[in-house]
Amino acid sequence: FALVDMALNKRFLFNERYTLTLRAEVFNLFNRTHFGIPVRLLEAPGFGRSVATSAPPRQIQFVLKFEF
Repeated sequence: FALVDMALNKRFLFNERYTLTLRAEVFNLFNRTHFGIPVRLLEAPGFGRSVATSAPPRQIQFVLKFEF
């Protein structure tokens, strides 16, 4: 089970009182799929197949923070 998360920060200083911080975060950077346990019921239509994943898909979020 391998997940890679990454975050990038950039801070802008306007003067001694004001700063602007920009941040980008990526979870599951390479979007790897980790399949769950296969269906084990003989009567189920998906018998023997993995129909669920055990890790969430790639998520990206941006943060903009102004400090004064």
